[in-house]
Amino acid sequence: MNESGIWWLLAGGVVIAELLTGTFYLLMMAIGLVAGALAAHAGLGLT
Repeated sequence: MNESGIWWLLAGGVVIAELLTGTFYLLMMAIGLVAGALAAHAGLGLT
């Protein structure tokens, strides 16, 4: 699995957790993970 796929799975998991708990900060974390996925699609690395 490539890096962007991992980012997308993490974002999806956090969104599901946010829907189950109803907390706002998990949604903000999911947005950050989506930004990481988009950066991975652009070819940027972790460092």
